[in-house]
Amino acid sequence: MDLNDIVVAVDFSEPSRSAVERAKLLARSFGAKLHLLHAVPVIPYAAPAEFAMPASVWDSVEEEATKHLDEWAKEVEGEGFTVTRNSSRSAPVDAIHDRVREVGAQLIVMGTHGYSGLKHAFLGSVAERTLRTAEVPVLAVKESREDAAKPIRRVLAATDFSPTAQVALDVAIDWCRALKAELNLVHAFFPSVPGYVELPAPAEAFLALREAAQESLAKEDVRIRDAGLTGVAEIRDGGASRVIADETTEHGLDLVVIGTHGHTGLAHVFLGSVAERVVREASCSVLVIPKRAQES
Repeated sequence: MDLNDIVVAVDFSEPSRSAVERAKLLARSFGAKLHLLHAVPVIPYAAPAEFAMPASVWDSVEEEATKHLDEWAKEVEGEGFTVTRNSSRSAPVDAIHDRVREVGAQLIVMGTHGYSGLKHAFLGSVAERTLRTAEVPVLAVKESREDAAKPIRRVLAATDFSPTAQVALDVAIDWCRALKAELNLVHAFFPSVPGYVELPAPAEAFLALREAAQESLAKEDVRIRDAGLTGVAEIRDGGASRVIADETTEHGLDLVVIGTHGHTGLAHVFLGSVAERVVREASCSVLVIPKRAQES
């Protein structure tokens, strides 16, 4: 995977600081250019008249944001990185995608605010909305600023042996080579009758499925060893997102790599997204390879 240009979405929060730190680490390893992006909120322009503010107020907000963006960019430039900066009046997700296309970036890096419960329901997550529609991989950074600056040494690739997982594993191998990290592999074994997610498979089918999973995992493990990487490959029982999240805490992982199957509309509503749940639940950064990126 070529990694020459990285778009880093910032809102000047602490999670944004973490995203910049992790982006700098990647830029050093891959020799990439950083593109800092800030989207100035546009909701006030569409607000009811009684809540509207003069345009001059929002002009001053944009001016202040541009000032902060310049300060952040100069700080990063002072450390020897090649940096561009750009502010946009588009909605954050649209601004990110537009900037990716403008500079031909191969990666989006952004922090997560960790909303949950009703706050998540109402506010959603810019990170989640970005990865649903992204054309390139998205790195959701969850660590503190200090931890995000530390080297990535332990990476976990999650696999269900699908073509989607194959692409994610290819990316994980490339990253681990560049980062000099170990690569662990996990398959979450949760057998069910096809078409009936919650209906357990019969005992005979269960054994056959587990044996097939073991064989597939062994083949993937050979790929990792042939790439000159170290790590462990294992099958764990349980739902995928829970298994992956548990792995991040139990083994002190620095990064999870996972692909998405690209469910949209009603399929997304009913099936959800394992990748999105992992972004919410994992204790470390999560690199999501969206469906569009897999097809490019």
